[in-house]
Amino acid sequence: MDAGQIEARKTRAETWFQALRDDICAALEAVEDAVPEGAPWWHGKPGRFVRTPWERTDHSGKPGGGGVMSMMRGGRVFEKVGVHCSTVHGEFAPEFRKEIPAHRRTRGSGLQASRS
Repeated sequence: MDAGQIEARKTRAETWFQALRDDICAALEAVEDAVPEGAPWWHGKPGRFVRTPWERTDHSGKPGGGGVMSMMRGGRVFEKVGVHCSTVHGEFAPEFRKEIPAHRRTRGSGLQASRS
């Protein structure tokens, strides 16, 4: 598989997970909307997700991806619920590499997975 195919698959997977996140958030908001007024636990407006984007750097300070945190707080049904989606990349910190079993087997950079 060439680099272009790998990047296309990464993009397709990222898009799929983001759509799944959106579907889950919509379903949980629908649960909030479905609570009938006057129900024993009914109080005010239905909860809604607030989305907060974030970015990270790897241990060397290079860009390392990011994602979006989707949080609902203080709804009619859910006190607090989160549905997060992230796509991260970069190099593992040296102190973390030694904790990864694949690194111990390959004695490589820690970024290669061993096949068994």
